[in-house]
Amino acid sequence: MLYFSSLYVNMFIEILPIEKYFYIPYVFSFVIFILIILFSTSVKGYLFGFEDFDLLMSLPIKKELIMTVKFSGFLILQYIYVIFLMIPMIIIYGINANMDIIFYLFAFVGLPFMPLLAILISLLIGITIKVLSGKSKYENLISGILSFGLSSFIFFLSFNMNPDNNVQIIKSFSKLISFIKIFIPTIYFYVNGAINGNIIHFVLNIVINLFSLLLAIKIFSNMFIKLNNVSQEGYKVKKFKFNNTNINKKGFTLFKKEFLRFLSNFQYILNTSFGLIIMVGASIYLLINKNNFIVYIDEIMNFGEKIIVYGLLIMGQLLHSTCTTCVSISLEGKQLWILKSLPISVKEIFLSKALVNILLILFPSIFSLIIISFVLRISIVWVMIAILYFICVSLFVSMIGLVLNLLFPKLDFDREIVVIKQSMSSFLGIMINLIIGIGIVFLTIKFSYLTSAYTTMLIIIMFYIISSLIMYVWLNTKGVKKFNNL
Repeated sequence: MLYFSSLYVNMFIEILPIEKYFYIPYVFSFVIFILIILFSTSVKGYLFGFEDFDLLMSLPIKKELIMTVKFSGFLILQYIYVIFLMIPMIIIYGINANMDIIFYLFAFVGLPFMPLLAILISLLIGITIKVLSGKSKYENLISGILSFGLSSFIFFLSFNMNPDNNVQIIKSFSKLISFIKIFIPTIYFYVNGAINGNIIHFVLNIVINLFSLLLAIKIFSNMFIKLNNVSQEGYKVKKFKFNNTNINKKGFTLFKKEFLRFLSNFQYILNTSFGLIIMVGASIYLLINKNNFIVYIDEIMNFGEKIIVYGLLIMGQLLHSTCTTCVSISLEGKQLWILKSLPISVKEIFLSKALVNILLILFPSIFSLIIISFVLRISIVWVMIAILYFICVSLFVSMIGLVLNLLFPKLDFDREIVVIKQSMSSFLGIMINLIIGIGIVFLTIKFSYLTSAYTTMLIIIMFYIISSLIMYVWLNTKGVKKFNNL
């Protein structure tokens, strides 16, 4: 985050004239505000609905101490964004804009207070999502839809700015500041107080945000026991009736269980499907704005078939970020013994977990491919090659995730988010897939002049097939033994 913060500050400094540098603190403060609000999707699990609630409440510890620890942890997570994104901005902006000591004093002193209003809003949204989903059988699904809707709405507003050139960027930033003045005055008070040394705005920022913090603590303390008790109850069927039982095959039942688990956790979806969301969103945007790109299509295709290879590898890089299997075994947690005691083979368990990942990759990628091939008028031969390439990538990613999860399992956790975001297998699943994807792109660009486009794709596809076969053999031998020893 430090790197990206510094990168974007320097990018804005290159784009904007020096008299417009003051836009930069407003933009970064607004981004922090939005990021914290988006974190409302994680209120459940951090403040409400955590699995050790009953245990904690049974211990000889004051309720206030438990609440303080939980709320402090929630605040610390928010301040990670603030520290790593804002501090580089303050320093780089201050140096380039030749700001005086008052700016640094007001900026750093006011910084801890700046995000408190956003934290209050994040808490309220999280509670609202929890209340709306209630005790429904589909609580997790409703929560996920509401959270995804909020995220999509905010991203839509961000993309709607559409900065085509420097003049448009400046106009967009000007509109953003006007929006901030009206709807998020605390950001305006913080930035204007620091830049212009306005003591009144500096004090207003502190007072309003402190009041927001006190209000957040009050709401949290009143709702803590109630919402956590509701989270422990689960849903109830009002009119229960015996119906005919559907009998499904073992493989389908396992697949269904894995797929429903994936859909039930919004953080699981977001963490593993972000690349797919970008791909599908970009392809739909390309289709909608086809007339705007028609001028560039012929120029792009003039580069020959190598440009298609590069495009497929970029899509493949996004597919590499979709790895559900790197945590799917760990998510069984303390119930893993139940799965192991069922009359099913370990290979069937592996297959069901891999199949979710494979289908999750293939359906969106082929959908995007159809749109892109229609807009760019790509031949049917290359469409078939692309589908084969996507199949090979999906097999590779699914199996490397299983291998990593077997090597680095994490079965002891109090919240699923710990496994999804903080486990070693999750980290390695992201990093190794990222390195392999980038490495293939780099090597292809560097050495593609040695072979034709078709030969290049053949070599890449063979790499995935051979690697997948090696992992398949390992999973059926040592992988089975490791699973049985968990």
